[in-house]
Amino acid sequence: MKSGNYLIAIVIFFLIIGVLIFNGCTSTGTGSQAESEVVVFTVSDLTNRLTLFGETLLLPEGWAFIPNTESKGTLFNFRSPEGVEGGLEIIDFDYDIDFDRLVDFYKDYVFQSDKKISTEVLEHERFGTIVSFKGVANNRTLLSFLIADGNNVTFFHFSSPVENSFPLDQALLIINTYKKDERNWVSVREMGNFPLFTSFDNTWYWYGDFKDGYYLARKGEKPEQDIIAGLWTLNNEEVDQLKNDASFNVEPFIYKYRVSNLTTDFIVYGNTKDGKTSRLYTLFELDSKTYCLYLIQESIDDNEDIETLLEKPEIQNLLDFHILFSNGI
Repeated sequence: MKSGNYLIAIVIFFLIIGVLIFNGCTSTGTGSQAESEVVVFTVSDLTNRLTLFGETLLLPEGWAFIPNTESKGTLFNFRSPEGVEGGLEIIDFDYDIDFDRLVDFYKDYVFQSDKKISTEVLEHERFGTIVSFKGVANNRTLLSFLIADGNNVTFFHFSSPVENSFPLDQALLIINTYKKDERNWVSVREMGNFPLFTSFDNTWYWYGDFKDGYYLARKGEKPEQDIIAGLWTLNNEEVDQLKNDASFNVEPFIYKYRVSNLTTDFIVYGNTKDGKTSRLYTLFELDSKTYCLYLIQESIDDNEDIETLLEKPEIQNLLDFHILFSNGI
């Protein structure tokens, strides 16, 4: 396995674990008090935006977007605090699809259910004919929507506790927000009052939600040039944990980055050699909040200057051009 792929695999593992813990659940179908609630929202509540490689979807605030590492066609998954789970799947064929045959194939061979599958044909103002599939498996209600356009097929998948199935009209509100940008390198993450991430130059892209923030990734020309960056806020207890972490080999020091055109002190903690990666937690204050800019890169030798991991122009460019530390745009 190449070192860049190793770095990405490790980050994805911890990223997914963190999202599941953040949402109070460690496995699909596990019951919780939150799952006894019915999810209800309106169009105005759909402000939680992810654009990944030109594909945009809006969710209610508090829902988390999750990177998908298993299904080849699934661009990303998502999860609500109430236990609703779902995903956006996109498949491009080399030829135009016979819609009716595709529906039959999906119903007979793909959609797995413990009970009879309910199929409904809907006419949508933007997407034309949509087919919904509904069934039950492993005590979860499964709801999928199929949209086909020429050689492009898009699926929206939803899963919810069987005792409180996710309403079809709520699912359609989410589907209505779906947009496709011809600039398939565009990436945006917008959530609540957290700093907005945007990338329109095919460099940095969203890599997953974590805590109240997100991970971002940048692939270099060589694996050793890959960078994973995380951004989230910390409370006083979490700051104290970093200060007292005995596993770190970095003596804390101050490094200066530019944030919102102001030179800002970042206190650096972490490891220059954690397996095959270096992991640095850099803390800074802004607008009465403590932020952590977490940097994962290839490890460096003990005799190398730690600042070589911080002085890369790509990191300052991330803070200058891709993260907006203000309330909206």
